[in-house]
Amino acid sequence: MQTTDQLPSEPGCRQVPALRRGDVVGIAAPASPVPRAEFHVALHGLRRLGLRPRYRDDLFDQHLYLARPDVTRAAELADLFADPEVKAIFCACPGYGSLRLLPLLPWDMLRRHPKIIMGYSDITALLLAIHGRCGFTTFHGP
Repeated sequence: MQTTDQLPSEPGCRQVPALRRGDVVGIAAPASPVPRAEFHVALHGLRRLGLRPRYRDDLFDQHLYLARPDVTRAAELADLFADPEVKAIFCACPGYGSLRLLPLLPWDMLRRHPKIIMGYSDITALLLAIHGRCGFTTFHGP
């Protein structure tokens, strides 16, 4: 039986399906708070690419120096991975805080729902954990 701390049993990297026009892209904030002005510029760019952004109503909330409490940010990621319509997850903002989510994530569930995930800076900890524990290809970028 595989526990949440074990690496995936299959060797190598699991490719995730490529994005296509019309796909839903989940926007998450697993670290720092999201600045509204820059966020709306990015949304416009995603829509011009033919993607359909989806994000939670509380995306812009702030808890101390983070984008919401740890359990809320972990639940956001889990919900986006579990949503069959969401084909990719883009992290809206780098900063501090994603490392704190690692013990809170449902790794077995994430493993069953391969998706593109992209972020940078502090999000690198999350990308490396997803790659290591789930075997997914992850993308480092803004």
